[in-house]
Amino acid sequence: MDFVYEWRQNLQRPKDVPPALSLEPIEGANFRSVYAFPPETAAVINRNESVGGLWNHSVRATHLFVDVDEDEHVETVERKIAALGVGFSRWTTGNRGAHFHIDMEAINHPHLPYSQAEFIRSLDLQRGGFRPSGRGGNLGFRV
Repeated sequence: MDFVYEWRQNLQRPKDVPPALSLEPIEGANFRSVYAFPPETAAVINRNESVGGLWNHSVRATHLFVDVDEDEHVETVERKIAALGVGFSRWTTGNRGAHFHIDMEAINHPHLPYSQAEFIRSLDLQRGGFRPSGRGGNLGFRV
Protein backbone atom coordinates (compact mmCIF):
# COMPACT_ATOMS: atom_id res chain seq x y z
CA MET A 1 0.00 0.00 0.00
CA ASP A 2 1.42 3.39 -0.99
CA PHE A 3 1.04 6.12 1.58
CA VAL A 4 1.45 9.79 0.69
CA TYR A 5 2.15 12.93 2.68
CA GLU A 6 1.07 16.50 2.16
CA TRP A 7 4.04 18.71 1.26
CA ARG A 8 4.08 22.49 1.67
CA GLN A 9 6.47 25.29 0.90
CA ASN A 10 5.21 27.25 3.93
CA LEU A 11 3.64 26.08 7.14
CA GLN A 12 0.29 27.59 6.14
CA ARG A 13 -1.08 26.56 2.73
CA PRO A 14 -3.14 29.25 0.97
CA LYS A 15 -6.82 28.27 0.93
CA ASP A 16 -6.98 28.50 -2.86
CA VAL A 17 -4.12 25.99 -3.30
CA PRO A 18 -5.08 22.30 -3.10
CA PRO A 19 -2.95 19.95 -1.00
CA ALA A 20 0.14 18.56 -2.77
CA LEU A 21 0.28 14.83 -2.00
CA SER A 22 3.28 12.62 -2.70
CA LEU A 23 5.33 9.86 -1.12
CA GLU A 24 8.55 11.66 -2.05
CA PRO A 25 9.37 15.30 -1.28
CA ILE A 26 7.99 17.82 -3.74
CA GLU A 27 10.44 20.37 -5.12
CA GLY A 28 10.44 23.53 -3.03
CA ALA A 29 8.64 21.87 -0.09
CA ASN A 30 9.93 22.78 3.36
CA PHE A 31 7.25 21.03 5.43
CA ARG A 32 5.75 17.53 5.44
CA SER A 33 2.58 16.42 7.19
CA VAL A 34 3.09 14.45 10.40
CA TYR A 35 0.67 11.77 9.20
CA ALA A 36 0.77 9.72 6.02
CA PHE A 37 -2.41 9.04 4.09
CA PRO A 38 -3.45 5.68 2.62
CA PRO A 39 -4.99 5.71 -0.89
CA GLU A 40 -8.60 5.90 0.37
CA THR A 41 -7.84 8.95 2.53
CA ALA A 42 -5.75 10.55 -0.22
CA ALA A 43 -8.75 10.19 -2.55
CA VAL A 44 -10.93 12.09 -0.05
CA ILE A 45 -8.27 14.82 0.28
CA ASN A 46 -8.02 15.16 -3.51
CA ARG A 47 -11.81 15.20 -3.94
CA ASN A 48 -12.29 17.83 -1.20
CA GLU A 49 -9.07 19.73 -1.97
CA SER A 50 -8.50 19.82 1.78
CA VAL A 51 -6.97 17.82 4.62
CA GLY A 52 -9.81 18.99 6.87
CA GLY A 53 -12.69 16.76 7.90
CA LEU A 54 -10.74 13.49 8.04
CA TRP A 55 -12.18 12.35 11.38
CA ASN A 56 -13.37 9.00 10.02
CA HIS A 57 -10.51 8.37 7.60
CA SER A 58 -7.33 6.50 8.45
CA VAL A 59 -4.00 8.22 8.82
CA ARG A 60 -0.65 6.54 9.47
CA ALA A 61 2.28 7.34 11.76
CA THR A 62 5.62 5.72 12.52
CA HIS A 63 6.59 8.34 15.11
CA LEU A 64 4.90 10.48 17.71
CA PHE A 65 6.11 14.06 17.37
CA VAL A 66 6.08 16.15 20.54
CA ASP A 67 6.53 19.89 20.24
CA VAL A 68 7.90 21.69 23.32
CA ASP A 69 7.54 25.43 22.94
CA GLU A 70 9.39 26.65 26.02
CA ASP A 71 13.08 26.02 26.73
CA GLU A 72 12.55 25.60 30.48
CA HIS A 73 10.40 22.48 29.87
CA VAL A 74 12.64 20.65 27.40
CA GLU A 75 14.67 18.72 29.99
CA THR A 76 11.53 17.66 31.90
CA VAL A 77 9.94 16.32 28.74
CA GLU A 78 13.13 14.51 27.76
CA ARG A 79 13.33 12.82 31.19
CA LYS A 80 9.70 11.67 30.99
CA ILE A 81 10.14 10.26 27.48
CA ALA A 82 13.43 8.55 28.44
CA ALA A 83 11.70 6.96 31.45
CA LEU A 84 9.33 5.18 29.02
CA GLY A 85 12.27 3.17 27.68
CA VAL A 86 11.40 3.92 24.05
CA GLY A 87 13.63 5.14 21.27
CA PHE A 88 13.45 8.84 20.52
CA SER A 89 15.46 11.72 19.12
CA ARG A 90 15.55 15.38 20.14
CA TRP A 91 15.67 18.17 17.56
CA THR A 92 16.15 21.87 18.11
CA THR A 93 13.61 24.09 16.43
CA GLY A 94 15.97 26.90 15.49
CA ASN A 95 13.90 29.26 17.59
CA ARG A 96 12.96 28.11 21.08
CA GLY A 97 12.04 24.77 22.59
CA ALA A 98 12.56 21.40 20.95
CA HIS A 99 10.85 18.64 19.01
CA PHE A 100 10.96 15.02 20.14
CA HIS A 101 10.45 12.22 17.64
CA ILE A 102 9.35 9.10 19.54
CA ASP A 103 9.69 5.79 17.67
CA MET A 104 6.61 3.59 17.42
CA GLU A 105 5.28 0.74 15.34
CA ALA A 106 3.44 1.93 12.27
CA ILE A 107 -0.23 2.47 13.08
CA ASN A 108 -3.06 3.15 10.62
CA HIS A 109 -6.26 4.36 12.24
CA PRO A 110 -8.89 7.11 11.87
CA HIS A 111 -8.50 8.14 15.52
CA LEU A 112 -4.69 8.13 15.64
CA PRO A 113 -4.25 11.92 16.16
CA TYR A 114 -6.70 11.81 19.08
CA SER A 115 -5.05 8.70 20.56
CA GLN A 116 -1.62 10.29 20.38
CA ALA A 117 -2.90 13.45 22.08
CA GLU A 118 -4.48 11.33 24.84
CA PHE A 119 -1.19 9.47 25.33
CA ILE A 120 0.65 12.78 25.79
CA ARG A 121 -2.01 13.91 28.27
CA SER A 122 -1.55 10.65 30.22
CA LEU A 123 2.14 11.56 30.68
CA ASP A 124 1.12 14.95 32.06
CA LEU A 125 3.05 16.70 29.30
CA GLN A 126 0.30 19.18 28.43
CA ARG A 127 1.54 21.83 30.87
CA GLY A 128 3.97 24.48 29.80
CA GLY A 129 3.56 24.33 26.05
CA PHE A 130 4.03 20.61 25.35
CA ARG A 131 1.74 19.17 22.74
CA PRO A 132 1.71 16.41 20.19
CA SER A 133 2.25 17.75 16.71
CA GLY A 134 -0.84 17.12 14.63
CA ARG A 135 -3.30 17.11 17.53
CA GLY A 136 -7.01 16.98 16.94
CA GLY A 137 -8.16 17.98 13.48
CA ASN A 138 -4.87 19.72 12.70
CA LEU A 139 -2.70 17.11 10.99
CA GLY A 140 0.47 18.96 11.87
CA PHE A 141 3.61 19.62 9.91
CA ARG A 142 7.26 19.10 10.58
CA VAL A 143 10.43 20.43 9.01
